[in-house]
Amino acid sequence: RTLSAAEPQAGEPAMNASSQPAAAVANVRDPSIDWPPPTLSAKKLIDGSSNWLPVPNAEGAAPDDYAWRQRVPKDDALPCPPGRRPYHTILTAQASLYQEWQTKIFYYYFRKAQRLGGRCTEMTGFTRLLAGPPDSLMGYMPTVAVPAASHSVTRGFPVINRPWSMVQWLQLPSFKERVVEDYVYIAETDHMLRRDIPNRATPSLAVGFFFPYMSPRDPKSGGVAKKWFDGDVLTIPPVGPSPAMMHVDVLRRIAPAWYEVSVALKANPEADRAYGWMLEMWGYSIAAARLSVKHFVWQQLQIEPSAAWHQDLSAQDPFIYHYTFGCEYLLDGTPVVGGVGTWSLDKRHYFGAAPPV
Repeated sequence: RTLSAAEPQAGEPAMNASSQPAAAVANVRDPSIDWPPPTLSAKKLIDGSSNWLPVPNAEGAAPDDYAWRQRVPKDDALPCPPGRRPYHTILTAQASLYQEWQTKIFYYYFRKAQRLGGRCTEMTGFTRLLAGPPDSLMGYMPTVAVPAASHSVTRGFPVINRPWSMVQWLQLPSFKERVVEDYVYIAETDHMLRRDIPNRATPSLAVGFFFPYMSPRDPKSGGVAKKWFDGDVLTIPPVGPSPAMMHVDVLRRIAPAWYEVSVALKANPEADRAYGWMLEMWGYSIAAARLSVKHFVWQQLQIEPSAAWHQDLSAQDPFIYHYTFGCEYLLDGTPVVGGVGTWSLDKRHYFGAAPPV
């Protein structure tokens, strides 16, 4: 059998719209409301951009914002220590076989990471946000389905369904019914969780991952961005909408602008040519800059290996393995760039069928 770790274990209740791990979500006080405003890091990002920190020592070996995890008692009869800030995972997805098999893999590792995180994990609720008609996975995992955006909106770029579906769901009663946490983690189907992620967002600071191709300092991308943002283009956060963690109030603020900017960029020939498959990501970042939503860029959040560059999974110890790029190698370890290797791991080989088990 496959996906057994995603299924209820012995004595474990099946997850549904309202069920949570053992530690309750209610009555958990958010300590970050007492923290000082986000701190500007003395370190620059790889491209020279600024970074904002949730606590002054956020980049140190023992940051204060999740020091509480070291105080979790081994005795299950004792309560979780103060400091825990639960969040709801929102997995954005579209109706396709390609994303269906990725979704199954995501949910398997979500449930595994959640269980291994223990009763005090902050990774509590889960909802798959499906842009499209109800499907067979709805009986397998908590799902909200909303109609997909029309072609007149997406102009053939279906990724716009990500902000579109988020805006639609925020307007439905089921959002408040399901998302009982104060924070959310926006996930993609090709994220593979290695363990439960600490919540490092605050009410005034989102968390994201640095993508080199999202740098506002790039002459081409930054040059186009100047036409869509009246402020200093260098303040545009070099992140995308996923992986991202943020307070629910921040999500409510940014989702409509994220959608509107993405649609406008797609309708503009210059922006469409410049941003291509990154367009919806730039829609998010430009929207964040317009609304002055600061981000803590946390590189340990994920890893994106590729045959074109080397990354050491063990040394970097990321929380997410993002299998967005192809990893092609010969048996002697020689990377194959632009072709298929003897050893191959590339999701794009499986548009029409799931990978073999």
